[in-house]
Amino acid sequence: MVADSTAQVIGPQLRHSATSRMTYSRRIVAAFITTTSLLLTTFSTGSIAAVPISASIGATIKTTPLVTADATINSVTDSQWAAMVAAGVWRVGCPVGQDELRQVLVNFTGFDGAVHRGALVVRADVASSTARVFTRLFDIKFPIHRMSPIEAYHGDDNASMAADNTSAFNCRSSSQSNAPIGSSPHANGRAIDVNPYENPWIDPRCQCFRPDAKYGDHPNKLRSGPGVITKGSGAWRIFIAEGWIWQDNSTLDYQHFDTGFPSRPLRAAATPFSVPVTVGNANQIITVKTLGTHATVIAWAKVSNRWHEVISTTSGRIGSSGITNGTTRRQNTNTTPSGTYALTQAFGILSNPGTTLPYHLVVNNDWWVEDNKSPYYNTMRSDSQGGFDTSAPESSVNGSEHLFNHASLYRYVIVVDFNMQPSVPYRGAGIFLHVSNGHPTAGCIAVPLTTIVSLLRWLNPAAHPRIAIG
Repeated sequence: MVADSTAQVIGPQLRHSATSRMTYSRRIVAAFITTTSLLLTTFSTGSIAAVPISASIGATIKTTPLVTADATINSVTDSQWAAMVAAGVWRVGCPVGQDELRQVLVNFTGFDGAVHRGALVVRADVASSTARVFTRLFDIKFPIHRMSPIEAYHGDDNASMAADNTSAFNCRSSSQSNAPIGSSPHANGRAIDVNPYENPWIDPRCQCFRPDAKYGDHPNKLRSGPGVITKGSGAWRIFIAEGWIWQDNSTLDYQHFDTGFPSRPLRAAATPFSVPVTVGNANQIITVKTLGTHATVIAWAKVSNRWHEVISTTSGRIGSSGITNGTTRRQNTNTTPSGTYALTQAFGILSNPGTTLPYHLVVNNDWWVEDNKSPYYNTMRSDSQGGFDTSAPESSVNGSEHLFNHASLYRYVIVVDFNMQPSVPYRGAGIFLHVSNGHPTAGCIAVPLTTIVSLLRWLNPAAHPRIAIG
């Protein structure tokens, strides 16, 4: 069995709750079908005392075998607002007030590996997105040092950064603000600073990294480590997929995400795909980003008109001769065709692992027809049905595949609808997504066993799934 340590499953689970000031009950549901083994995460409980989910911010939570981010969106209560005003987080002239702000409560994984409860105050129009982002950060175990209300630091951004505190809304005083109050993303509640110590910014007033230069830019040293955000990292991809902008500033600011400057509502994110995709009516997309004979394979689900990463592996393999234009590919070239194709059926030597795609359990007389002279070219057919040459060697131009001869690779297979309806002879047949043996393929896409099982269980014909190769 080939294990895939890079596979990730991301499944947001958010809920809204009501307060005495305002009822805010719209429930956000984003449920993804995944394998139980990939969803279950056990955190060490040690001797930590049990604390209710609704306990005070920053409390450590004794976990059960399955813990979610449990994100909630609440109105800002009168008592919390009074504390914010007293701390100088809000003052007369700030662009938003109590009614326009929301508190997002969410569990996060600390640098100690334990689960803690945190709070962020953001503008109402980005509250749902904030909850989704931090739910996904929790799901990938992205560590966060602290997430306490900014009033705990008397509205002092420097003190909050020094404590490595993740924060959002803060209508800063003129001595701390580096943007006019009306256009400031933080003053408008549409900016989030994540792990400031691990992700410092350059303060233009001193041209120095704050709060510390340890994780700043250094010659011949890449920024790395727990809680560090870099372009292309998991945390970065989660924010960008929601439409947030990283380092929207005239200076380096690794901690900072916002929705635009001057502050504006969150815009619909451009598709996060790394390859060209013809989306059509698909709500499920698998992207295959190739590099030589290797590939990163990511499954995406469309939820609330946004694409979210669900399953991924960097252990994909493709044809031994690399990728080629899908419109001109020829058979027996060991190339993988580029382009977007439907995923409508599956088969395997092993029994159905739980997919809702039409699934055929392969028996010994099943073949995939690659005989260019056959009217059944590029379909599955048994030798008893006939209509194709079973005597030609598989490596020959008209050789078909006896599926049982590839029992390990074809334990589970998702058929890529390349060169189908109609099938054109000599263009190529039998392009599959199948189990990897760690080596390049004859043109198919191969992924670890755990990944293909997750993909099969996740794929849903009603979502019109497609695969995009590039």
